[in-house]
Amino acid sequence: MAKRKPTLSDERLADIWNVRGIDYAEGELAGFDRLISSAVSRCLADDEDNRAELADLVSLVLGERVSVMMLDAYASEARRGQRIPASRFLALIAVTRRFDILDAILREVGGKALDRSDAQVYRLGRRYLDSLHASRRLRETEAEIFDAAS
Repeated sequence: MAKRKPTLSDERLADIWNVRGIDYAEGELAGFDRLISSAVSRCLADDEDNRAELADLVSLVLGERVSVMMLDAYASEARRGQRIPASRFLALIAVTRRFDILDAILREVGGKALDRSDAQVYRLGRRYLDSLHASRRLRETEAEIFDAAS
């Protein structure tokens, strides 16, 4: 039996500028739980720590016991009854530092995730845009003043 391609594919992870629009149609997010499970699986598979260490780290930051068996269940796209709570998913993202995976999930619901470094670049970009808008408003005001004086 051939191994199934994960819902969170390399292509989906790499497509960082495609933020999906939501139409609020019936069943639009059907299968979203499989995407989350696939994201958990990627976090676990791609991390240099073993699953026991990751389970311990998630347990530590949450202050509650999260076992390797729980992480394995959350990572299974086939086990639709074992959904990961948002707190555990976000703790797993934090301890694995896989903000690219969080970003891929958020893009599916119309959002975008920024890590600390990206947030600084975003802040710089926003300030640059603000300065462009301020310069445009200044030029418009100058034109109003000097055109009215002529």
